[in-house]
Amino acid sequence: MCIEVNYSVASMIHKKVYGVEIKPEQIKEQVKKIQAESSGLLNEKGAFRMWLKELNLDKEYDNFVSQKSNKNQNEKGEIMTKASDEAVKLLQKQITVESEDDAIMAMDNLDEDLILIEEAYEDLPLAYTYKDRNGKEKMILSWAGIVKAMRLQGNIEVEPPEFKEVSGKIIAVCRVRDLKRNITMIGTAERISPGKMGEEFKYTVLASKAIRNALKHIIEPIYLHKVLAEAKKRRSYVIISYG
Repeated sequence: MCIEVNYSVASMIHKKVYGVEIKPEQIKEQVKKIQAESSGLLNEKGAFRMWLKELNLDKEYDNFVSQKSNKNQNEKGEIMTKASDEAVKLLQKQITVESEDDAIMAMDNLDEDLILIEEAYEDLPLAYTYKDRNGKEKMILSWAGIVKAMRLQGNIEVEPPEFKEVSGKIIAVCRVRDLKRNITMIGTAERISPGKMGEEFKYTVLASKAIRNALKHIIEPIYLHKVLAEAKKRRSYVIISYG
């Protein structure tokens, strides 16, 4: 079975095997012709597979796509493992920053690490603690804490995030709805740590941040306070101090 339809790869394989270049657009036209001649029996994927078989390119194509897929999975696994290791260290770690703005940025960066870890992972910090400009100790929920509060409250519907390009930036927009109270809130996100992850993870993190930002405004305070109380009791928080 053809793993995917990729005319650019097919063009590259054709040149490799036969030494003759055929443009992706030309292959697509030939595939359309095969599909039309099948009288509706073949979809694009089936017609593409037939084109490959007719030219004895199917095995070469499948090998290339399979190797590429395995490489992507390995890279994803390495990033996930690294993020998981970092999250475990967070519970024994005190982060030092220069200002309150830096503290807020650090918490947002740490949330990105938590987002990339499977939700079933139990040992994630539920909160961050730091002092504001007036020296008052503050504690806010992490991504993991927000997700836990959402589950405690229940009856919350999260719509699939949408992505928009605004002034050259990709922005994620998400709506969450409290089904019990019939309240809808919108969350947006546009920032991720530069150079921290590939394009695949960029959209995952932006979407999760947009969901997080919407949930912050829809979860009832009682559930937020319950998770904060648990974080204090279990000492499940990251200390951010000023150096």
